[in-house]
Amino acid sequence: MVKMMIGAVALAALAGCSTYSVSRYAISADNVVALRSLQGQTVGVGEFTSSPKNEKTGADLAEIMCRGVGPIKTSDGESFASYIKKAMSSAEFKTLVVQ
Repeated sequence: MVKMMIGAVALAALAGCSTYSVSRYAISADNVVALRSLQGQTVGVGEFTSSPKNEKTGADLAEIMCRGVGPIKTSDGESFASYIKKAMSSAEFKTLVVQ
């Protein structure tokens, strides 16, 4: 009985300890169609910053909390601002805009 109680407590404790990670950016068919409609127009990518900032370091956020699932992070541990800028500056994006 004691072993079953310990097992139940351990299972309950581990069930809520998951960290979700967003997938790496991949260009989608919808984005390809939208970018091709630009017909050679150029697109500039400026700085991306997050608001609010990390309370301890003042840096852009690399993790956000979701009440339903817990912490959510980028796949490479970078800030979300960096993740978005990297997606907008990707080789696929640049190639499609230039065509």
